[in-house]
Amino acid sequence: TDRASFISCLPSGPRRHTVRAVRIQDWDAFEASLRARYLEGLDALAAAHPGEMFYAVALFGVYRELDGPLTLPLLAAGRERDAPEWTGTFWSDHFCPAAWPLAELELPGSVSHETDPLERALFAEANASDPAHWRLVAARFDEALVRLAAALRDHAKRVLTVTDDFVAYIFDESGGPAMAARTIDPERFARLFPLEVEGERALAAVRELPPPARAAFLVSRLGQHDGAVSSEDAQRELRAMGADALDALSALLTDPTAGWMAAMSLAEIGESRPDVIERLRARAEERWFATALGALGDLEWLLEQEEDVALLGIIAPLRRAHEILRPLDYRPLEAWLTAGTDERRARVEKELGPGSGGARIAPSDVEEALRGSTSEHAVVRWHACSALSWREVAASKADRVLPALAARLEDPHPLVRRVAVVGLEMWKGQAAPYHAAIAKLRDDPDEIVRHIAEGVTGSKA
Repeated sequence: TDRASFISCLPSGPRRHTVRAVRIQDWDAFEASLRARYLEGLDALAAAHPGEMFYAVALFGVYRELDGPLTLPLLAAGRERDAPEWTGTFWSDHFCPAAWPLAELELPGSVSHETDPLERALFAEANASDPAHWRLVAARFDEALVRLAAALRDHAKRVLTVTDDFVAYIFDESGGPAMAARTIDPERFARLFPLEVEGERALAAVRELPPPARAAFLVSRLGQHDGAVSSEDAQRELRAMGADALDALSALLTDPTAGWMAAMSLAEIGESRPDVIERLRARAEERWFATALGALGDLEWLLEQEEDVALLGIIAPLRRAHEILRPLDYRPLEAWLTAGTDERRARVEKELGPGSGGARIAPSDVEEALRGSTSEHAVVRWHACSALSWREVAASKADRVLPALAARLEDPHPLVRRVAVVGLEMWKGQAAPYHAAIAKLRDDPDEIVRHIAEGVTGSKA
């Protein structure tokens, strides 16, 4: 989940278990309990729909947030008589369990996120240590889900009436077809999802091309959504090519239709040359071109341009959608704000408001984030507090980060206070000494600050 988006809309999904849970003591026993529950769910489905034909069963809807929630999946069944149209792709409604009439089958023993003993144990295990431990638990849980999907496949064939091409799989947006393929045999997968198979073959062939030819082909696919290699595939592959893609992307910058996509890819790659900068400057009045110039570090030139261009460029380095490409540096923005008007400040605050894109940092950025947390400009302070909430990155300087976040609990700007409370919560047990200070915010004049503080420390008695 994007950290800034999470901060903007608290509460965002199932975050806390108010009843203390016991960690998973025995993974085999945990998996056995999970398997029994979901197989019983299939038994109940068979009893409720005798003789009906099913073409799929899927696990889906796992909610994941690094260093936070990790939930159990929903169970869905795809029924032949009301199946959405099959279009040859994994991403069609035909294989999207949320689109099925039987999308959330009732499971025995399943209750709310807060009280489900299996889910509470999973949450406790995932959050027992640091983010690295969370990742290990999530990976182990994924393996357990693969085994569960295989068990569901075999059990469904015994208790349900199923089609010849019946499948049971995990539907996961990040894992995609590759995750589903772990419980579907290759021949069946190729029959059901020919577009994915064709796309993978096409990409494999493209990757064998010499870099200039590969980049030229990928650039030709930007903005195209037909064919085996989609625009999204092309963007991903161009990012991976890095500097080898600059010639092809630079040549596309003058294209009136697809030029903005080339600018976006250049911003994401983070490497440049004088000729690239020159072509970007020629269209700097357009949003993605100004953004690319900022992401590529052309700030001195940008600050000499008219307000709209300068604004988009100067905030670009603070929006880190992919890799962290440049050191965090608030000074250009601070100087621009100091020299500007209240209207300029309001526009920057809108552009960098909650939900506008992450405040991800590298360990080397922590010092600048600490400095930014005391900036005279509120927008810098809340961006810095959001950055300091990344416990995994800032862990080596916890003795300075936690007091810096706590100091912002008394910030005059309500949004800074909001982000400071959430930032401290991200530090989990290490933030316990500051819970009394957070509790005082249950009387804050800002309603959202009060709501967040109650979520961390509980409602007032």
